[in-house]
Amino acid sequence: MIDMKCPQCGQELHINEKYAGKVGRCQHCQQKITVPSRIDWKEVELPEPTSGTGLTSIAPPALPKRRGMPRPLEIFFMMVGMITCVCLIGTMGLFVLGIALLAQSPEMQDTFELIENAAPKTVPSEIPTVREAQTSQPERGFATNPVANSSEAASVESQIRQFAAFEYPNDSQTQQYVYNQQISAYRYMQSVSDIEVNQIALREYPNDYSMQQYVYDNQLAAKRYMTTVVDREVIQIALREYPNDFSMQKFVYDNQVSAKQYMATVSNQGARRNAMREYPNDYSMQKYIYERALREQ
Repeated sequence: MIDMKCPQCGQELHINEKYAGKVGRCQHCQQKITVPSRIDWKEVELPEPTSGTGLTSIAPPALPKRRGMPRPLEIFFMMVGMITCVCLIGTMGLFVLGIALLAQSPEMQDTFELIENAAPKTVPSEIPTVREAQTSQPERGFATNPVANSSEAASVESQIRQFAAFEYPNDSQTQQYVYNQQISAYRYMQSVSDIEVNQIALREYPNDYSMQQYVYDNQLAAKRYMTTVVDREVIQIALREYPNDFSMQKFVYDNQVSAKQYMATVSNQGARRNAMREYPNDYSMQKYIYERALREQ
C-alpha cells in the first residue's frame, strides 16, 4: 500500500500499489492528484493510513518524458566527426599504399636509390663507339660521368644529356634515369649486326637511342618472320607497298593472307568478280568492296 497526504486538502490517503505513478481524484476534496511511484513512496516515510482506498477514480497514466537523448545539433556534429575520421584514415591508407607500389616499380628503382643514398649512381665507364671500343675511368655524379675518351663518344654523351634535360627540364632525378636508359640503348645499338635494320631505326629516330633499340628489335623480328612465309603472291604485295619497312611488310602480309582466304570462301560470285575487277592485286580491298556490295543489296 502507498501512504500519502493529499497535496490539496492534506487528508491522509491509503492507496493500492497498482495505482503507483497514475493520476486520480482525492475522495475528500475531489481534486486531481498524482500517486507517487514505488521508488518515490518507498524513499519517503509517511504516517500510517487511516481507512479507505483514497481514490474514487483513476485517470489514464501520463506519458513519461524521455530523458538523456542527444539534441539534433549534437547528433549532427557527432556524424561530421565520424565521417571526417574515416576520410582521414582512408586517405592515409591510400597514400601509404601508393608509396609502397611506387617503390616496387622497376623504372623508379634508380630514383629511390638516389634518394636513399643521397648520391647519384655511377654510370659504367666503358661504352664502345662505332669505330672502336675505348675505356675510361668511372667518375661519380651525373654532371661529370664520362662515356668514353674519344671525341665521338663525348659528343654522344653531350647529346644524351641535352636530350634528357629537354625531356625533363625541372627534374634532375628523372634526367638521370633517362640518361642511363639512353646510354644503355646506345651501347646496344653499337653491338647490333644487321646494318639494313639498323639504318631503318636510325632513320626513324635519329636522336633517341631507346626508340632506336625498340624499332631495331621489332624490325629484326619482322624481317625474320618474312623469311618464313610461303605465299609468294602476297609477299610481293607487301614488298611493293613497304619496301623498306619489315614491320609494315609483316602487317600487310598477315592482312592480305586473311583477306585472300576470305575471298576464296565467298558465295556471291557476281560481287566477287566486281571486287576482283576493281582491285586485282589487293585482297584486302577486294574484301572491302565485296562486303560493301553485300550491304547495298
